[in-house]
Amino acid sequence: MPKERVERKIARRLDHMDFESRDLTGTFAGAAGVSGSSDGIGAAARFGSGSTSVATDNLGNVYVADCSNHTIRKVTPSGVVTTLAGTAGAAGYIDGDSSAALFNVPADVALDDNGNLYVVDQGNLLVRKITSAGAVSTVAGIKGLEGQAVGPLPASLNIPIGIHARTLGGGVELLLTIDHGVVRILTD
Repeated sequence: MPKERVERKIARRLDHMDFESRDLTGTFAGAAGVSGSSDGIGAAARFGSGSTSVATDNLGNVYVADCSNHTIRKVTPSGVVTTLAGTAGAAGYIDGDSSAALFNVPADVALDDNGNLYVVDQGNLLVRKITSAGAVSTVAGIKGLEGQAVGPLPASLNIPIGIHARTLGGGVELLLTIDHGVVRILTD
């Protein structure tokens, strides 16, 4: 099988890896080569082509930036896939309850120690936060305003790409890769 075809198949599914033996142990969720947006269990679930990033919590849940579907997905340790936030096929920008929130090409996700999920909402040029209670808010960036502005948040961002979150003192430090650089954001 050509290397490109194998890479595409792997990109369309989450694989469970046994980190002790370094073996690929099978498909965890989704189906290789089949894209879509369906909640379900294991191979019955579908992810968009180009799901770009995953993060895991201490309970073994996996969070997926399903960028082509404009959604954030959650996969439990038993392989149950649900849409955590966003509406499949509906790019946009709405903060609020996760069931009503909209994203535009979520490109990366990261969790802090309190269970808050941070999302690089690349199409809107924003960093968004989803609390464990399901509230979605904008942390940094101004919708649609590209460019780097240093100062008080929300400050504009220059094409956000990737994110890392870590608890630091009483707040959270976000390290954000942007077009040609890295930005450090401190939040409450």
